[in-house]
Amino acid sequence: MRPSVKFILESCLSLLRTFCILKPCTGEVIPPLPHLSYTMTFAISFKDFIILFCNVLLATSGHFLLRAGMRRVGRVESLSDAIPKLLHAFPNPFVIGGIAVFGFTTLVWLVILSRVNLSIAYPMIGLGYVLSIPFAHIFFKEQVTPFRIIGAILICIGVYFVAVGMNE
Repeated sequence: MRPSVKFILESCLSLLRTFCILKPCTGEVIPPLPHLSYTMTFAISFKDFIILFCNVLLATSGHFLLRAGMRRVGRVESLSDAIPKLLHAFPNPFVIGGIAVFGFTTLVWLVILSRVNLSIAYPMIGLGYVLSIPFAHIFFKEQVTPFRIIGAILICIGVYFVAVGMNE
């Protein structure tokens, strides 16, 4: 039985809520886990997380615009086929839009890098993989397998561990 996109989105949101990523996190201390001897504090402020998440959303939408444009251009079958297809792709409005979105996300990324450590910010880009799964299913009718869902959940867990710092 294949899980629905709604189920996938609700599961990811539930995971994010469980891991407190959606709660304000400036200096908030999560109570220690009962069997462990450390507390966890967020290594990124809520405001910075929102900026970073918006950048991930924009970058993901840029990928979708590029994909929509290339679906209209057609599959590049070989290296000799690449140049004519790419020249045909550049005037496509979806490709132009995707490139413009990437230009804007690059500027936002510079703002993020001025505020957040790279070792924290860069792994957060993994949320783009999570977002792409349901959107690719909705817009491009791509298959969503249980392994992709499990992978998305693991990415969410990994992003959570990057977002928190552990203090002994």
